[in-house]
Amino acid sequence: MSYKWMSFVERMDMFKLLYVEKQTQSKTAALLGRKPSTISREADYPEHTMSGKTIYNYVQLHMKGELKKLALEDLRQRGKPRKSGNTAEKRGKIPEMTL
Repeated sequence: MSYKWMSFVERMDMFKLLYVEKQTQSKTAALLGRKPSTISREADYPEHTMSGKTIYNYVQLHMKGELKKLALEDLRQRGKPRKSGNTAEKRGKIPEMTL
């Protein structure tokens, strides 16, 4: 049996099940009618990884209600707060260096 690549829609459904709904690869495979090895290969294949923007757009267009709210909250990242601009540069200096 030859391997058939997943379509864009199948891949989006796979990402939704894996990362938004937090399903296992086995459960995702069963829901999509694919083998678990296919899901594993597709999820790990670097050329098929999707940007956060692609996934975000998919969620915006295809999800509704509470699931959409939860998915968007999960996708939005909260980074570390920035340091204030008045801190002294510490890189490249030897502390307590005497001449």
